[in-house]
Amino acid sequence: MLKTTYIREMHECMIAGSSYYKFYLKWKRKIRYFYVEDFKDGVVVIRPCGGDVIFDFIRVIVGCFNSESNFAEEVFKAFNDGKKATFTGIKFWFNGVPVLVTREKLDVNQILNEWRLGCKARN
Repeated sequence: MLKTTYIREMHECMIAGSSYYKFYLKWKRKIRYFYVEDFKDGVVVIRPCGGDVIFDFIRVIVGCFNSESNFAEEVFKAFNDGKKATFTGIKFWFNGVPVLVTREKLDVNQILNEWRLGCKARN
């Protein structure tokens, strides 16, 4: 059973002239964060932060789909004026390789293997 990702707080911020939401969470007794860039057609676009390890980052993303997670609720607050919407997936780039995680694809090892294949294809 994977851990639930629970967002502790959220702040709007600017990076290189673009608006993002910085989501803070507690993970493995550390406060971590990532940037939420967009929410469109049910897919949340996230930017990992420097220093993230891909395996741990994927576990955080998968935890956002846990029924006890408040991730979708916080996304709706940031991008949809608090109104519920359809949340179907999370897209992110890690080391330049795009990854899409959906409710149908929540196996951490499978996601990690797909990312590795993407890395090999780039080289």
